[in-house]
Amino acid sequence: MCLQYCQECHSAENENLLLLCDGCDKGTHTYCCKPKLTTIPKGDWYCRFCSTNKSRYRSCAICDRSRGELLHCSRCPKAYHKRCLTPPLSRKPSGVWLCATCRRKSAQKQQTPPISTPSPSTNHITSRKRKEDLEVCHVILGELEAHRDSWPFLEPVDRAKLPEYFRVVKKPMDFQTIRCKLRDGRYSCREAFASDSRLVFSNCLFYNEDQSKIGMAGHSMKNFFEKRWSELNR
Repeated sequence: MCLQYCQECHSAENENLLLLCDGCDKGTHTYCCKPKLTTIPKGDWYCRFCSTNKSRYRSCAICDRSRGELLHCSRCPKAYHKRCLTPPLSRKPSGVWLCATCRRKSAQKQQTPPISTPSPSTNHITSRKRKEDLEVCHVILGELEAHRDSWPFLEPVDRAKLPEYFRVVKKPMDFQTIRCKLRDGRYSCREAFASDSRLVFSNCLFYNEDQSKIGMAGHSMKNFFEKRWSELNR
């Protein structure tokens, strides 16, 4: 499962408050919208980027070229050359035309059954299954924290001591933050935990030289995590 990040605050937290744009499929928290939203909009919703670009001249979403006549989707900001479609179109359709993505979304909405409110017993079972799913995360996090090369990643980077780090690394992550998120039940599944763990190591290897002490520690921890993650998930 891939984490969906807010394109405004770049955080993957509060996933239940992420609105997915019908134009680009990217997420935005309701409280990050301008103005802030207090309710989920009905029907199609577009982020500020797609709303801004919706009335502008666009390039083809397939070949990324702007030359030639473009066929514009009536629902999202995307545009296409007739020859780039599958199958290609010989002439411009009359009336409302939807791209393949919007047609698929429209069909899915029509086929989606009404959502029923789960009973308390169902919620209890779901919570128990999630707890069981995350047990391996508690195990491997304890091993990561106890590893001899874990010292650079145990706590968040000190912003006062290393302000340039936050200008380079856009999504900082550390074991202490992961521990808090795991304790507070903010991971919906083990793959979300794994994504944050890998973010710790990718940040390290992006910012530090491979032959530096921290860089070598990052390589060591990354290899240890992937080996143990594979073993514990068999």
